[in-house]
Amino acid sequence: MKCSLWVFYGLPLVQKDSILVTTSNGVGLVIEAIYLAVFLFYCDKDLQLERIQATGACLIVEIGVLCLFYGHTLLFLENVSARRKLVGVVCTVYCSEPDW
Repeated sequence: MKCSLWVFYGLPLVQKDSILVTTSNGVGLVIEAIYLAVFLFYCDKDLQLERIQATGACLIVEIGVLCLFYGHTLLFLENVSARRKLVGVVCTVYCSEPDW
């Protein structure tokens, strides 16, 4: 989810001239997808169906949340500056590590 948020931040609809953010996080997103596919392919065959169902449910929820966020940002914020601020704050807060 982190990479997909940063890919959205780097798009021209949100941030102008930020192709490096989009490409680096897009590559990270592809690597994560490959890792997930390899994990599910090589997991224990007895637990494979359960893991696929759990992973599929998590992915559906994640994609739903991302679609709601993308839709809200693009439909209700017509100013690029406002989009950049909202998406930047969400990305920074979501990706920050807590100092426990």
